[in-house]
Amino acid sequence: GTLLVNNWHTNTSAYTVANTARLGGTGTLAAAVTVQAGGTLRPGGLTVPGNMNLNSDLTFAAGSAFAVRVPAATAGQYDMITASGAVTLGGATLSVNAAGLGDTPIDSIVWLINKTSSGSVSGMFNGLPQGAFVALGNQAWEITYSADYDAGARGGGNDVAIIRVP
Repeated sequence: GTLLVNNWHTNTSAYTVANTARLGGTGTLAAAVTVQAGGTLRPGGLTVPGNMNLNSDLTFAAGSAFAVRVPAATAGQYDMITASGAVTLGGATLSVNAAGLGDTPIDSIVWLINKTSSGSVSGMFNGLPQGAFVALGNQAWEITYSADYDAGARGGGNDVAIIRVP
């Protein structure tokens, strides 16, 4: 099943996204989120992209998925997560739907995870080490696990982003 969170959820019990389940929405969760193998975390609403806020840890297991929509490379026009706790990627699959994405200027940044706490993101997405290329339509993008959301920079931080490259 699918759970869409579009408001503030103060539940302090951890959320587990089990096999075949999906968690999404544009709301805020107060408790930790664990995405198990076969589960999917897809921030944003049913029909429009958006930001989901997590006020705790985010953990992906191997075999889980992080699905985002990037119809435009303009802030607020794509899906992303803002997490205030530890973030563990665990080899999850990154799935990017870029339907409708037009020609994007070189060096454009699409933020996937804004980690607001200190410390690095742990792990990486399956098959996507630092600097790996991600094809969105006919455009090349590069993934980074050390971008700086607050500074809008490609490096020097602990956030996950994809950057348009030539």
